[in-house]
Amino acid sequence: MEEEHGWTLGDPPQSMPVPPSAPDDAEIVTFGTEPYALRGVRDIVKRYALKVGLSAEGADDLVMAVNEVATNSLAHGGGSGTVLLWIDGGFLVCEVRDRGRMPSQRRPGRHRPGLEQLGGRGLWMAGQLCDLVRIRTSSTGTSVRLHKRLP
Repeated sequence: MEEEHGWTLGDPPQSMPVPPSAPDDAEIVTFGTEPYALRGVRDIVKRYALKVGLSAEGADDLVMAVNEVATNSLAHGGGSGTVLLWIDGGFLVCEVRDRGRMPSQRRPGRHRPGLEQLGGRGLWMAGQLCDLVRIRTSSTGTSVRLHKRLP
């Protein structure tokens, strides 16, 4: 079996078991570089978050986090991605997948970037806006799972 690397923002880096797959009834949105693609993703995430009971502020936080991660997919993950949304154990889970790969020794998002740093704020910001962020990378791509606790 191929080795995968994963980490949780705020926790020490570690190898993690492969998480369970998204359920069959997950909401799925694909996006690419076409104009307004991320606007469509943001709209769908916001509607879904409000529908399942997140507050307007919680939905806005999730939308901002998803936008940052999806932007990374466009820039570093092959120019396209997939967003999946579902409920799991009292959390709204939003997973962003792409074909990019992060080297296992690189674990972005764990530390606040300095003001002089040109990039590297997206995953850190997602970690500030969500209750839990889990990142997995393998030879087939990277997935970022954002968790927001439901009321």
